[in-house]
Amino acid sequence: MTRTLIILFAATCTTPALACNPGLFERVDQPVRDTADISFDVAEIQSTEGGEWKVWRDADGDTNEVARIDYGEMGRLETRMVVESTDAYAVLATRYGYAAPIYVEGAMTVRVETDIYMFCDGELLTPPEDFGLNEDYAKAAERARATFDAPEILEYLPAR
Repeated sequence: MTRTLIILFAATCTTPALACNPGLFERVDQPVRDTADISFDVAEIQSTEGGEWKVWRDADGDTNEVARIDYGEMGRLETRMVVESTDAYAVLATRYGYAAPIYVEGAMTVRVETDIYMFCDGELLTPPEDFGLNEDYAKAAERARATFDAPEILEYLPAR
């Protein structure tokens, strides 16, 4: 009886992201590895400071993370896709704000904000009932995911 209750409790209390893929849930909190396996400039520049793509691969050559970094004078935007499988991935949009323009000696990051969007079976994971999510959440998630529709990066992504 106790074992049945534990299984029932675990099944009802598991988050949707964890139910989708436990490995993805754990990887979202891990920092990006320092050195990417592949790095190249973005084709469609968002600012005069430019941007770059970074791709990290597993030992078998499959992509497990991709990031687009757009540099700016007063900050940068890093949009990162963490891939656990073709149907389980997360997109993180991290904004870094600088205290002064980056070219000023001693400029440093003073603010970091990250939005995390989890996808399972190609669908954005949201709470099953009206949880009071901001109505713009799904739109922001789609904009972040659309970052990875850029033609120059498609060959590095698993089929979605």
